[in-house]
Amino acid sequence: ADLDLPLRAGINRGHVFMGDLGSSTRRSFTVMGDAVNLAARLCSSADPGQVLTVPASHAAAMQALRDLVNDYFGEGG
Repeated sequence: ADLDLPLRAGINRGHVFMGDLGSSTRRSFTVMGDAVNLAARLCSSADPGQVLTVPASHAAAMQALRDLVNDYFGEGG
């Protein structure tokens, strides 16, 4: 089936609190912190099909991609 999913994303990096919160009868996994809040704001500002990121996250992702390409194809790949 051809699904039109208007996905959007916000990407940030930083320290977060994550874990199960709640009572023994109702627990839920959550992630909290300033980094999460900024990522959520970026996500809500993105247009459908768009990914917004902070410069530090973009730089880290680009470096990881370069490293992956270099590992796969060799230096200068």
